[in-house]
Amino acid sequence: MCVKSHQSQKAYLLIQQLPLREMANLNFIEMLEKELGRDRVYEGVKYTKPYSFDASIFTGSPEAIVFPESTDEVVRIIKFARNRKIPVTPRGAGTSVTGAVIPVAGGIIMDLSRMDKIISVDPTSLVAVVEPGVVLEDLNSLLKDYNLLFPPDPGSSSVCTIGGMISTNASGMRGVRYGTTRNYILGLEVVTGKGEIIQTGSMALKNSEGLDLTHLFVGTEGVFGVITKAYLRLLPREMDIVTATSYFNSYEEIADFITALYGEGVLPHIIEVMDPGFLKAVRDIFNLQIEEGILVLLELSDGDFEKIKDHLDGFIVAKNERERDELWKIRRFGYPAVSNIARGYRAVPVVEDVAVPISKIPQLMDKVKELSDKYGIFNASFGHFGDGNVHVTTSIDIHNSDMKNNMKKFYEEFHEFVRAIGGTVSAEHGMGLIRARYFKKEQIETIKALKKVFDPDGILNPGKMDIPDEVETILDSPPDFPDGLGELIKCTFCGFCRKCPIYVVTKNEAYTPRAKVIASGYGGSRDIFHYCSTCKLCEKVCLTGIDIGNMVHYWRKNIMFPEKFTRFGENILVKNNPFGEEKRLDDAFEVIKNRKNTLLYFAGCMATLREKEIAKATISLLKKLGIDFTMLENEPCCASILLRVGMDDVAEKNARKLVEAFENINPPLIVTSCAGCYKTLSQDLPALTGREFNIKHIVQFLASEIPEMESDDNIRITYHDPCHLGRHAEIYEEPREILKKIQNIDFVEMERNREYSFCCGAGGGVRAYDPKVSTAIARERIKQAREVGAEKIITPCPFCVNNLNTGEEGVAEDFVVFLDRLLK
Repeated sequence: MCVKSHQSQKAYLLIQQLPLREMANLNFIEMLEKELGRDRVYEGVKYTKPYSFDASIFTGSPEAIVFPESTDEVVRIIKFARNRKIPVTPRGAGTSVTGAVIPVAGGIIMDLSRMDKIISVDPTSLVAVVEPGVVLEDLNSLLKDYNLLFPPDPGSSSVCTIGGMISTNASGMRGVRYGTTRNYILGLEVVTGKGEIIQTGSMALKNSEGLDLTHLFVGTEGVFGVITKAYLRLLPREMDIVTATSYFNSYEEIADFITALYGEGVLPHIIEVMDPGFLKAVRDIFNLQIEEGILVLLELSDGDFEKIKDHLDGFIVAKNERERDELWKIRRFGYPAVSNIARGYRAVPVVEDVAVPISKIPQLMDKVKELSDKYGIFNASFGHFGDGNVHVTTSIDIHNSDMKNNMKKFYEEFHEFVRAIGGTVSAEHGMGLIRARYFKKEQIETIKALKKVFDPDGILNPGKMDIPDEVETILDSPPDFPDGLGELIKCTFCGFCRKCPIYVVTKNEAYTPRAKVIASGYGGSRDIFHYCSTCKLCEKVCLTGIDIGNMVHYWRKNIMFPEKFTRFGENILVKNNPFGEEKRLDDAFEVIKNRKNTLLYFAGCMATLREKEIAKATISLLKKLGIDFTMLENEPCCASILLRVGMDDVAEKNARKLVEAFENINPPLIVTSCAGCYKTLSQDLPALTGREFNIKHIVQFLASEIPEMESDDNIRITYHDPCHLGRHAEIYEEPREILKKIQNIDFVEMERNREYSFCCGAGGGVRAYDPKVSTAIARERIKQAREVGAEKIITPCPFCVNNLNTGEEGVAEDFVVFLDRLLK
C-alpha cells in the first residue's frame, strides 16, 4: 500500500522542500512552553503516540502537541513554527479515514478541541458562529431549542468537530437532500501559514463579492490555513419524518426506484443501501433477523410520504420511535460487523468513499463483486445511494502479506475504474494521504501556486493534497497485542470513544480508550491505564464491540501498583476497609447483628465511614417499612476498589472472608445501598469464588416496598445513574419508578441518562490516582444537571454522592437519604 519510513526526507515535501532540522540541537518545545504555558504544550510518548494515529491505516509521530484556546494563540503558534521551519498539523477529533491529520513530517500537532465555544446563534438570520472544536452533536443539540439544524450528518457526528468537517467537506446520510458542509459555510476566520488572520465571507445568507475565498479553504485539510472561526448557515428542523425499509433484488431496481422518487418531485432526507455482504456480516455476528437481498432504508418528510405511497409497496414503515430504532439497527451495526468478520481481521479504509453518477451504481457494484472475487478480499458495501456515494468497506488479516498485496491491487484497480466512469474517489472523507495520487497534474500545480500564497514556507500539514512517496502504515508494521488482548485488532481508531468522561474534561487524546488500544499494541505509556473510571461508557459507543474494560484490567494487573493502592489492599485485609479505620455505626442505632436466616443489610465502607448518613437513613427506612433485617458485626469490605485497580490476588483473599461471613448467617437476601458493593457482590464474587448469593441493590428492593409519598421540597431534582448500577447491571427503571410515587416532585432528566449517563468520576481508582481529574468529571456532571435546571442531584451510590459534593458542596443527596426524609 505504502512504504515504511515516514522520517525520510521525502516525507517533508509538500509544495517545496522543507529543510530537515537538527533535532538534537533544538529545544523548541521548551521555548514553546514559555510562549504558551506548560498546560498547553505536551511532549513524550504518553502524549505523542496517541496523536500518531487517526481512523486511517497511516501513522506518523509528532514531537509535541499544543492546545490553543484562542485565535491569538493560533497566530503565535504559527509564527513560532514558521520562524523555525517546524511543521504544524491541525487536528480536530482524529476521525479521518484518509490520514488527513497524520503528521508525516513530525513537528507539532495543533489540537483545536479546546476551541469549542458556540459563540452565537441568530435564529432570525439562520446563522451560528462557532469555533472549530465544537462537536457537531453538541451544536445540533443546542439548535433543537430553536427548531433549527446544521444539516451535514457524518457517521461520526457524536464526536466530529466543525473544523474537521469543513476541512474535509464532510456530508453524511442527509447529503442527498441537503448536500455537503460546503453548502452551509457562509464565512471563515483563518490563520494562514504566514501567521496572518484572514476573514472571508460574511454572516449574510447571500454574498457575491467577487472571488469566493471562503470555499477555497473548505475541503483543503488545513494546508492553506487553520480555521479558527466559522459562520454557519442553519435550516429549520423538519419535525415529521417517516422511516421505512424494504429489500430489493438488484441495483437496477434501486436505481429505477430512485428515479421514480425524483420523477414525483420528492427528494428524500436519506436513501441508505446495504449490500448482501454487509447484511451477511450483520446477520452472522449480531444474530439479527435479516432477509436475503439488498436492503434500502428510506427517510422522507410526512408530506412527501403521502405523495409516493404508491411506490412503497413492500416497505415496512415505522409507526413510532421504537420501531424506527429497530429499522435503523441493521445500518448502525454494519461497520463493527466488518471488523468482526473473522478472527484477526480488521476493517481497512482504503476504497471506502467513492461516488459515481446514480445511473452508474449498478455498474459500480458489479465491479466491486468482480474485484472481491478476483483478489479474495471481503467487502461490505453500503452508503448514501441517493447521491451516488458508496462506502466499499474492506476487511483483511493485516498480518497476511498476500492479502495485503491483493488489497493494494484491489485499491488501485477499483479507483481507476471509478474515475473511468465519471466518478470521484472521495465523496465526503477528503483526500488525506491515500487519494492525492488521483489529482490531475493541473490540480497539483494550482494547489502548489496557492500554497505559496498562503503558506510560503510549507509548514502547514505537509504531505496532504500531494503525493508523499514514503509514509508508514499499520499494514507495514502490524500491532503486537499480548495474549488475551487479541480482539483489540478489531479497533479501527474511529474515535467514537472520545465520549469518555476523562477525555471530555482533559480534551487530550492521550486519555481516550483509543489511546489505550494504541498503547497495548503499538507502544506507548502504561500510565494511561490508571486513567479509567471503569464506567463502561466507551463500550456503549464502541463500533466494534471491544471489551475495553478487559483491556484496562489486563494492564492494571500487569503494571506497577501505585503505593496508595497497595495500602488500600493491606488495610482491607487487616481493617476490613480501604481507609484503615475502625468501621462502626453510630451507637444510637440499635441493630441486631449476625442474626441468621434474615435479610442482611450490607452497608459498605463509604456508607459507614465517609457518608454515614446513608447507612443511618437505610436503617431508618427499613425500620419505618417494618422490614426485618440484620447486619454483620464485623462487615468485610467488598473490595471493589481492588478489583477495579487490578489487585485481583488481594481481592480473592478478601472474597473468601465475604463468603465465610455470608455463609455463617445464611441470609435469604442481601441488600446493599452502595452501587459498587452491588456490582462486586452480584457479579465479581461469583466469578472469584464460584459462590452466588441473592443480592439486590436497595432501589431494587424498595421499588415494590415504598409507598406513595409527598414532597415538600420546592426544588427541581434530577437523577444520576451510577455506572456500577446502570451500565454494569442495567438497573435503570426501578429508581425512576420510585420517584413516580412521590407527589409534588419536580423531577427532570439530564440529557445524558440511563445507558449513556455521564460518569461522576469517582470510580476505577481515578479519585485516588488523580483527584483533580476526578473532581473535574464531577463538575462536568453537575454542569449537565444545571443545564436542565436541576438544583439537586439524587443518586443511589455513596461514591457518586461523595464525589459530586466534592465538585460542589451540597449538590448531591443519596437516594435513600432523600426517601427517608420524605417517608413520615
